[in-house]
Amino acid sequence: GKMASKKTDSVSFYEKEENLKELCNFLRGNDGPAVREAIEMDKRVYYLKGEKLVNFMVEPKKGTKWPKGLPKFKTRQEAIAVCKELCNYQFMHRSIKRG
Repeated sequence: GKMASKKTDSVSFYEKEENLKELCNFLRGNDGPAVREAIEMDKRVYYLKGEKLVNFMVEPKKGTKWPKGLPKFKTRQEAIAVCKELCNYQFMHRSIKRG
């Protein structure tokens, strides 16, 4: 079937850069998903698998304090759409694993 083009509330909310920034701060904070450290092009970076990030956004681990002002994600599609926004605004980027 054809995908409805109507955006969900949470996706429209996260089209605003300041809202994305808040989401980003939460995801990078202590309550966010576990990240690992690496050196990429001489810079220290934190990384995680995209799948882990999406899983966390849709089903945060037990005891996670999800910020009140941030809409939750109902589906993986919503979470992925917002991850793409985070990439567009360069709050994060994709890296290809080598080796």
